[in-house]
Amino acid sequence: NGLYTITMRDNESEFGEREFEFSFWLNTATVPISISLPEGETTTGSVTIELNKANLYETLGDCYVKINNKVIYEINETTVSGGNEPYKLSGVGSYYIQVYTSSGKLVYSYRVNIKEPLNTVTIILIVVSVVVVAVGLLIFFLLRKKLRVR
Repeated sequence: NGLYTITMRDNESEFGEREFEFSFWLNTATVPISISLPEGETTTGSVTIELNKANLYETLGDCYVKINNKVIYEINETTVSGGNEPYKLSGVGSYYIQVYTSSGKLVYSYRVNIKEPLNTVTIILIVVSVVVVAVGLLIFFLLRKKLRVR
């Protein structure tokens, strides 16, 4: 893991010495964050995000955690203390949980959806609709049976 720089030199005498340099960041670490909702699923309840600042600092160094573009945790040498820290999301909507390095590079991204639960009126309408359909089918089969007998 880390920031790497590759330098390429051309030593042709015709053009003189030319140099080309580029940097890239390589990270094969898995971010030690636990989220109570599996990837791609939706819930009507709350979602708990649990992270250990010390483990996160050991894995990535200085970094910060954002939820919907709001910095929730800044992790550096001075803020590493403590064990697992839970953070609860309970409002309706989509949440983007993202971990960035101190230089602003995105390391981890996770999307969580919380839907509004069905309210009482919706549940009553569903039940009434099912009852009406069941009664309609029952009447249809009973009338059909009586028509065959005559």
